[in-house]
Amino acid sequence: MVIISPNDPEAMVQYARECRELGIPYIYDPGQQIIRLSGEDLADGIEGSRVLILNEYELEMVKNKTGLTDSDVLARTGTLIVTRGERGSTIATNGQVYEVPIARPRQVADPTGAGDAYRAGVIKGLVHGLSPEMMGRLGSLTAMYAVEEYGNQEHHYTRGEFVARFQENFGPVEDLDEIMARRRPNLR
Repeated sequence: MVIISPNDPEAMVQYARECRELGIPYIYDPGQQIIRLSGEDLADGIEGSRVLILNEYELEMVKNKTGLTDSDVLARTGTLIVTRGERGSTIATNGQVYEVPIARPRQVADPTGAGDAYRAGVIKGLVHGLSPEMMGRLGSLTAMYAVEEYGNQEHHYTRGEFVARFQENFGPVEDLDEIMARRRPNLR
């Protein structure tokens, strides 16, 4: 699994093509480089991605640059994840749409890094084959930890703390501690 995140636009185009040629699943996260990528390059990066992840503003920018509609975008990727700040996130996949609530922070110190933290939680769920709803909730909780601390890499938690806060926000989940303890599987 590869994540193509914002970096040199030419490299992003090449990475997407290489992943498709080699049959490597990838997450496409064009983010801050949407402005520098052409509509054609954005559409190409989306095409065949396993997951496209954007915030709602970025999705509108992609649609404006490519001329694609929501359904066009979804037809080109396996899963479309749109983060919506305080309103949670939406995960569309396999003809279903999942509305994922936020995890409630105990304090709001700084939203910097929340999007990246959300992606980390989603990736944890994705590589372990969890449901879209569970992936989103892992992302939501991970983002919450980032929001509670000033600075984008200052948050930390133990597995036990994460499990407890998950259940506090979303209710009990059988085997959650076991899920969180899993190591990265071989994705090939």
